[in-house]
Amino acid sequence: MMGMEIKVKGKGVREGEELKEILDAVANFLKEIKEPLQDLINTVLSAFRGDKLGEEVASFYKNLVDSGVPRDVASKMAESFLEQRMSILDVVGKLSKLVSEKAGRVEVKREEE
Repeated sequence: MMGMEIKVKGKGVREGEELKEILDAVANFLKEIKEPLQDLINTVLSAFRGDKLGEEVASFYKNLVDSGVPRDVASKMAESFLEQRMSILDVVGKLSKLVSEKAGRVEVKREEE
């Protein structure tokens, strides 16, 4: 897996070193939050278990129908509800992959003009 590379052109040694220190601090921060963030992502993902998600959609549909919403409208709303939940799952999955792949992989290279 590739890390992120930043090239510094035309800057003095001091500016390049300062940038490297900043990026090192960011990389260290990402390393520190990787595990808690991964735990949070796993917690969110566990809320999307098939049985639990099915129960939520069914409950949403039932509440709509019980409140007087026509069944065809309630069905469309439940479908939209499910699609929104699935899009959240996609975003969380991408975030999880990003955190796993990128945390702490920043490299600074200084180039002379």
